[in-house]
Amino acid sequence: MARLFNAESTGCLDTPILFGRYLVLGGLITEPEMSAAAAAQDELNGSFAVAALEQGALGLEDFLRCREHQRQKGTLFQEAALELGVLTQDAVEQVQRRMDAERMRIGDILVARSSLPSDHLRDALRAYETLRSMSYS
Repeated sequence: MARLFNAESTGCLDTPILFGRYLVLGGLITEPEMSAAAAAQDELNGSFAVAALEQGALGLEDFLRCREHQRQKGTLFQEAALELGVLTQDAVEQVQRRMDAERMRIGDILVARSSLPSDHLRDALRAYETLRSMSYS
C-alpha cells in the first residue's frame, strides 16, 4: 500500500482536512483522480432543490418560485421554500434524509473508478478516523 499518514508519523491534524485531500496527501491517489471523483460526486449527489423536485416534494411552479426568491434574497433553497410556505420543516428534513441516504461518498466513487482498491479505502478510512479522533479529542 502507498504511504499513508498515521498517528505515529504525523501526530495529529492541526487543520481539519477532507478525506479526499487526506488520500492525496497520503499518496494513495493523485490530485487529478481526486478532482475527477469530486466532480462526479457533485454531479451524482446534486442539490437540495433538484432533490426536492425529483422526490415530488414540490412541483415545477413552486420550484421556480423558490429559485426566484432564493436569487432575490441570496438564501438557501430550503430557506426560500420555508419562507414561501412551499415546504414545511418536516418536508425539508425528509428530503435531506433521503439525500443523505443516497449520497455517494468520495471513497466509493474512487473505488468505482478503479482509482483506489477497496481494501486500501477501508484501511485509509480507519487511519483517517483514528487521526481525526486524536486531533479533535
